[in-house]
Amino acid sequence: MLPCAVLGRLLRGEGTGRAGRNLVDRALLLAGLELMFLAALRSDCEAVSAVPDLRPPRPLGDEFCFGERVTARRLTLAAVGHRWLPLALPRTHQFLQAVPETFATHTVTWAPPVVVLPEQPDSPVQVVGNLVQAFVASRVLPDRAIRVVALQRRAKPRISLRDLAGLPVDKLAEVCTSYRDRLVVAAPDSGVAQLLTGLRHAMVDRIRQRAREGSRSK
Repeated sequence: MLPCAVLGRLLRGEGTGRAGRNLVDRALLLAGLELMFLAALRSDCEAVSAVPDLRPPRPLGDEFCFGERVTARRLTLAAVGHRWLPLALPRTHQFLQAVPETFATHTVTWAPPVVVLPEQPDSPVQVVGNLVQAFVASRVLPDRAIRVVALQRRAKPRISLRDLAGLPVDKLAEVCTSYRDRLVVAAPDSGVAQLLTGLRHAMVDRIRQRAREGSRSK
């Protein structure tokens, strides 16, 4: 089971099942990444137009079948179709610049982009699943060859960057709030913990220190 599948269970209110601690921790890190990225994107887009209230894309089920490697810069979302987004997304770009390459590499492994492979080599690769991780990878790891999951059959792109800004984040926020301290401790360092939670440095350090002390006392 991949961490993204564990996150899916958490978002549906199904608990973590038999997933081990590491899988759950990685799922929480994915949740933090998605929530904070979407918050930054929504903040940038609200100044341009009302954000559509969309339902999350439906699960892809078992339509995908095999793995490929593609250069991250080729990963693209559905075309917006008109000039809806601002030319600059300052908060979104600021967030992306703060994502360490090592962490981005991990997240795109934990939630590999689900794609429609093009007929022509080197053409853009349309992403239809694990969209946030794909977009982050395309910006933070543009020259990296990453593993993707390809659909067995052709499908039209389902969602654009504009649409991403309108995805409801209530469930993500609920998961991140419920598991806040665990998410902070699971982060590879204090900087990533701050990035994924929005907490101040002092609070992050207190939570991580408390966890270390608790571990030593066992």
